[in-house]
Amino acid sequence: MRHVSFPVRLTLLVIGTALAAILATTLGQSRAARQGFVENGRAALEHVAATLAEAIILQSRLEEEGIRADLDIARTTVELAGFPVVEPLAEAEILLEGEASPSILPSIKLGMSYLHESAPALSKAAKLTRARVHFLQLHENRLVRIAGGAPEGKQPWPQGSWLAPDHPATWSLTHEQRPWMGIVEHDGSPWLAAYSPVKDLGDQVIGAVEVVRPLIRPEFGRFVHATGVGGAGGACLLDAQGRPLTPQAPQKLLSHVRTTHTRQGEFASDGETLVWQQVSDLPWGMRAVLWVPQAHLLSGLQERILQGVLTSLPVPLALALLVGIGGSHLLLRPVARMAEAATCAAAGDYSRRLDASHHDAIGQLSHAMNVLLARLEGLFAEIHQAAGQITESATDLSSSSHGLLTQVAATVSRSEHVTASTHTMETNLDAVAAAMEEASANAQVLTQSVEEISAHMNRMRDDAAASRATADAAMGHASAAAETTRQLEAASRRIDEVTGLIHSIATRTQILALNATIEAARAGNAGRSFAVVAREIKDLAQKTAEATAEVDAALSSIREKAHAAREHNDQVQTMLATTHTSMTAVAEAISIQAHSVQESSTAISQLFLGLQEISAKASTIAALCQDTTQDMTAVHHATDTLHAEGNAIRTKASDLELLAQRLLRLILHDKAQWPQSVATSDAPQTHPRQSPPYPSKTSEQAPQTSPLSRFLRRHGTQTPPPPAARRHDAMQ
Repeated sequence: MRHVSFPVRLTLLVIGTALAAILATTLGQSRAARQGFVENGRAALEHVAATLAEAIILQSRLEEEGIRADLDIARTTVELAGFPVVEPLAEAEILLEGEASPSILPSIKLGMSYLHESAPALSKAAKLTRARVHFLQLHENRLVRIAGGAPEGKQPWPQGSWLAPDHPATWSLTHEQRPWMGIVEHDGSPWLAAYSPVKDLGDQVIGAVEVVRPLIRPEFGRFVHATGVGGAGGACLLDAQGRPLTPQAPQKLLSHVRTTHTRQGEFASDGETLVWQQVSDLPWGMRAVLWVPQAHLLSGLQERILQGVLTSLPVPLALALLVGIGGSHLLLRPVARMAEAATCAAAGDYSRRLDASHHDAIGQLSHAMNVLLARLEGLFAEIHQAAGQITESATDLSSSSHGLLTQVAATVSRSEHVTASTHTMETNLDAVAAAMEEASANAQVLTQSVEEISAHMNRMRDDAAASRATADAAMGHASAAAETTRQLEAASRRIDEVTGLIHSIATRTQILALNATIEAARAGNAGRSFAVVAREIKDLAQKTAEATAEVDAALSSIREKAHAAREHNDQVQTMLATTHTSMTAVAEAISIQAHSVQESSTAISQLFLGLQEISAKASTIAALCQDTTQDMTAVHHATDTLHAEGNAIRTKASDLELLAQRLLRLILHDKAQWPQSVATSDAPQTHPRQSPPYPSKTSEQAPQTSPLSRFLRRHGTQTPPPPAARRHDAMQ
């Protein structure tokens, strides 16, 4: 593509854009066809769901209200699609008996939306009693409702017959016990039929009420015809087990639907048929399915796509050729003008200008050429202006040097002032040092006093600890004495008990002795019986001896406890004496501490006087430091001024060096191109971009650097600084 001309590339680009547009249009048509199939299918399924809901609501609400329905049919028939059908027009009626609440009336109206106006009782009666409902058969050339059974003298409708002879069914209309839904064809369009059985008093099915509505809108039929499907597609209903409720559904499609769990509103395909099904919002677990063969759908689309490509391809090709030829002509003309302007500039004519009004790449290139020519025109005018700038820079350099000398003299004077201030500050610092020595001595005395206080405080702490330990021991002995006292009380109570026992035994002994005496006097020789009494007296005497021994033991224990209590009390007295001695030592330590504190107070007073003297000296030093700060600030400003002057001198010197290099470059390389007006003029010119043109006689381009700069750069040496800068560095 690098060697292909621009017009050819532009033509190929236009052709590619046209093909891309055709492809995008084709894909859009395919997507629109698929979306149209879905939208029309969804509209058809809405009809299915609405009709099912009406039939179920009517049946369930009638059963809940306990209403009995009897059917009376006229003996007339009409021909519909070549098949005899009972005509109920203005003659057939359903008799509804029973009581119903007002809430059932809207449900009846919803379920029988095409009722005749001759039954006003349904709209205003609170109780439903023998209301007669008339059904219409035809309404605006549509089959609406049929109420019927077998005509008089004729057989019931044959098994497997329906509204049209070419669409057989698999059920009987007269004796079917369960409700069902089906799809039939009427006037070339699929219709939905809902069956509800009606029973007589003997619970025998004598007829049915069928609700029939259009299943697919005419728009869907036109869509199918436009896409080339024709009558190959269709719709059907499946029960909860996947069995068809319409016989026209292909068995292959039904098996594919049973094995494919398509979600609500999604497509499914087995490679031959495109399926779209409605899963929810249908009663009895039924599913509504729409299908169309992919071959028919895609064949129509392919023909339309091929026809569109063949029709629209010549126009983009012709347009691409025209754009290529015209674009090449428009591109070559500005390039020729640029070549002409470049030739004139090479001959020395810089007055040519190009048209740069366009905002494309050609316009930008023309603008760049115009800028280049204008800069070449103002090149020689800069020479005279540079000479004037050199003169001005020399004058400014002289003035800057004079100002620099003045600032140096001022700096010397301020330095002398700083020296005198420094000498005075040194004298004051000596006095401050003496005062600090005195303060140091006082601080030492204060330190010693503090150490003595610390030692006395330590002793006081030890004495206090000893006193606390003594007090704790005294409390322990006191507790022991209390316990001993309690034990003495217990022993006393025991002595009382033993004394009481001895008294009791003595009393009984006396009584027994008296009894023995009496019995012995009475019995005479029979005194042997008193041996028992003698033995008991003996036992009592023994108990008396034991009690006496216990009394002795108790008394001994009491004596021991009393002795222990006395010893504990002695120890308590000794500890109290020790506590008294410790408290005396604490008092002495406190006295010593007071004396030390007094000495510390005296030392602190002397230290305070020394600090006052230091403060006065510090004030003097602060004032001197303030003067020194001011002087140093002035010195700083003077130094800044010197630095600024040095920078100004360096800048002016650099300007002089640059101007000298520019003059050298112009003199060495462009001397032959000087215009006569510039060589003889002494007045300074205006800005080089605003100066009048100066035509030259040659087309040589001036170099961007001087020979000296190129030589130094070639050998790795930097350009030396200007003389003024070197002098400034030497002064620093």
